[in-house]
Amino acid sequence: MHQTTWPIERKVASVPHRGTGPLFSSAEELAEQIKSKIKRVTQGRVRNLDVFLTGTHVVIEGFCSSFHPFQLAQHAAMEATDDLMVDNQIDVGLS
Repeated sequence: MHQTTWPIERKVASVPHRGTGPLFSSAEELAEQIKSKIKRVTQGRVRNLDVFLTGTHVVIEGFCSSFHPFQLAQHAAMEATDDLMVDNQIDVGLS
């Protein structure tokens, strides 16, 4: 019987990511991507925006004057993270 062995050095082809979004190297990078998306979608109407990740949640903090940017931020974060829950802590009102 002939035994086949793999060469010691072999090139591994990179496989493209087939998920719904890009791969991120860290939680901080993902938080920055979410923050950028929220800023873009809300056109900067959320002041003092901060985004951070816990083990299972994306937490959004900031201030806005109406519920429309609040809702836009919520949906932007939900679209950016398929498997994490979004905890929207944005305060709505005159701040």
